[in-house]
Amino acid sequence: MIAAEECVVGDAWFRVDKSPIPTVGQQLAVLKSSVFPNILSVSPDQLSLSLAGASSPVFQRVYGLLMSMKFYNLVASQLRRKEIFDPGWGMAGDGANAASTLLRMSETPDKARILEYLKQILPTLIQIDTLQLTDSSLLLRFEEEFGDGIKYFFPHDISDGTMRALGILLALFRPYGGFIGIEEPETALHPGASAVLLDALREASEQRQVLVTTHSPDLLDLMDVHSDTILAVSKSNGGTVIAPIDSVGLSVIREGLYKPGELMRMEQLIPATNSPEARETNLFDLGQL
Repeated sequence: MIAAEECVVGDAWFRVDKSPIPTVGQQLAVLKSSVFPNILSVSPDQLSLSLAGASSPVFQRVYGLLMSMKFYNLVASQLRRKEIFDPGWGMAGDGANAASTLLRMSETPDKARILEYLKQILPTLIQIDTLQLTDSSLLLRFEEEFGDGIKYFFPHDISDGTMRALGILLALFRPYGGFIGIEEPETALHPGASAVLLDALREASEQRQVLVTTHSPDLLDLMDVHSDTILAVSKSNGGTVIAPIDSVGLSVIREGLYKPGELMRMEQLIPATNSPEARETNLFDLGQL
């Protein structure tokens, strides 16, 4: 059940109090908006943004932006699975349709870039493709140098780290992608492979916005990113604070005294609690419905 919902874009807004109001045969909530002439009844267990987007170009852009975002927490066992062909362009958040995603990218520059990066992680790799099995399901197949010849390997032969690296590359270079969030890309990877993925993240970020979450100080040391692009996270008063690094941390990073990863190891990578980004806005204090 969604307790409340609000969207403000310039002078346009809508607010929903989702405390259920008894009606005949169902529970409804009330939506008010600056752009809707009438009060609308909405279901309390669904987001109202889709309804607002259908009625207003302003909110439609917000809805479209949010729907274009993709978030990935890739699971090696899901990347290994056989699957029925998925005709959509999106890849599942856990990578379960990786074979379909790769098949749709056949003979494209995007697949070529994926192969180039993966060869740096798996030097014996020659090609990766999608094999259609006798039951019409799909499975990834790896062609590798083996002695004086070549040999084909299947996902169950490949390490978790390499499978996750493939999933991350598919997410980064899939066509028609918008904002991408990737959770802990370093999981199960050798540090050398992490460096390869960082190069891929940088390349992909030239075409789309990429957000990465990590608990790894080693990854932060490798990243060599501008300190202004790092957001620190902490728990405070039962809530989560996400904000730029505090002024002390920024100062020692900029002066070259410590790297972000070193501060994380010392538990000194702290969000600036007085920054505008750190203040939790009360979205529902703009007046009563």
